[in-house]
Amino acid sequence: MTACPKSRGLRIALLLALLSCPAWSSQSQAQPGQLHITSVPQGERIVINDSPRTEVTDVTLVVSPGTYKVTVGNCSAQSVQVSSGETKEVHCP
Repeated sequence: MTACPKSRGLRIALLLALLSCPAWSSQSQAQPGQLHITSVPQGERIVINDSPRTEVTDVTLVVSPGTYKVTVGNCSAQSVQVSSGETKEVHCP
């Protein structure tokens, strides 16, 4: 017994719909990471990727995964790689 053409076409359409549905996709958005920025003394200015921030130390910032150039107070800039779900410490003595 062979399947009728209508039923075969319906199965193909259903399969394509399931494969293209975002809920079934194995890809998911990356979870954010964190930059925990501290200094002695506290209250130092923070610059990230050459952009001054309104926050001062000590602070924890939620960031997208990526590489950041972080400057705290008068300390040298540090390059920090943040991965998904990870907290990276940046400290200026």
